[in-house]
Amino acid sequence: MNMNMHASWVKGAALASLVAASASAQVVVYDNSTTPLNAFFSTQREVGDEITIGPGWTAHSFTFEYFAENLSGNEKGRVRFYRNDGIPLEGTSSAAPGALLFESTQFDLINGNYPVSIVDLVGLNIQLPSSFTWTVKVDGLADGETFSLKLYDPPTVGSSFNDFWHFTTEGWELQQVSGLPPGAGSSFGATLIAVPEPGTMTVLGVGALALLARRRVARG
Repeated sequence: MNMNMHASWVKGAALASLVAASASAQVVVYDNSTTPLNAFFSTQREVGDEITIGPGWTAHSFTFEYFAENLSGNEKGRVRFYRNDGIPLEGTSSAAPGALLFESTQFDLINGNYPVSIVDLVGLNIQLPSSFTWTVKVDGLADGETFSLKLYDPPTVGSSFNDFWHFTTEGWELQQVSGLPPGAGSSFGATLIAVPEPGTMTVLGVGALALLARRRVARG
C-alpha cells in the first residue's frame, strides 16, 4: 500500500509575514487543528504522529488534542519527541522513532474533549530536525477508561503522513484509522510553535516551507 503524505503550501500572506518577522519571532510551523474528522484513535499505549516542519527551528510550545471519558482521576500523560532514526520497518525505508529529543513532565488527564498545551517546551531550546515524531504516553488507564487522540486532516501548516506510529507488543508499527472520508489521512490534531534559528528567515524567503508531497515506500 502506498502511504501518501498530505502537504500544505504556506499561503502568500503568511509567508510574507514570516519573512518580515524578526529572528526572535514565534512562528506556527505545524498546524493540524482546522479540519476535524470527527474521529478518534483510542489506546492504552504510546502513540503519535510523524510530522514535517522544514529545517531551522527551535521548539517553543506544543498543543495536542484528545478525548477522554470514565477517568477516575489518577491518569497521567506525557509528551515525547523522537528522531525518526530507529530501526526501519521490514520491507520499507520508514525508520521508526528512535533517539529521544524531548520528554515532558507528567500532566493530569481530564474527562472531556480537551486540547492540552505542553508548556514544558517554553525556554527549553529544543532544536528540531526537519521531521520528527511526537507521541503521547498515558499511565494509569484501567478497563473501561478511554483515552483517544483526535483526528484532523489536512494540516494547514507543515505536513504529516496519512498514518501514525503506535507502540504495540511487537514494537513500533505504522497504522491507519479505517472509515475516514475519502482522501483523508490518519493525522492527529496538534499545533507546534517554534523560533527560527539564525538564517532560517532568509531561507523562508525562497520558499523553504513549501513542503512537497511524499510517499511512504509500499509495505508488504
